[in-house]
Amino acid sequence: MNGLNHVAFLMPDLEAVMRGSGRMIDAGFPIAWGVGRHGPGDNVFAYFIDPVGIVIEYTAEVLQVDDNYVVRGPSEWVWPPGRTDHWGIAPPKADHVKAAQTAVPYADA
Repeated sequence: MNGLNHVAFLMPDLEAVMRGSGRMIDAGFPIAWGVGRHGPGDNVFAYFIDPVGIVIEYTAEVLQVDDNYVVRGPSEWVWPPGRTDHWGIAPPKADHVKAAQTAVPYADA
């Protein structure tokens, strides 16, 4: 199903992602996936589910692509079984997070 996967908030740096994550936890919103580092994009991430069920992401350090960037295919992003991020510290994305990522469908035009 096509829909809104998540809304990303670009934070200034890793410290801001971590502090923002702490504030979310303090407000009663646990980390839904992460903290980790994506493969493609090489960015730090922490995902949450907001009060109305939309998945939001705090992210930083997104790879900036220029003319020197070497395009890579899916084979470049194969990790050991069970690993879901570059660092290998983020747990697998839970089913309730996957469900939230498909809960906001696109409206037909």
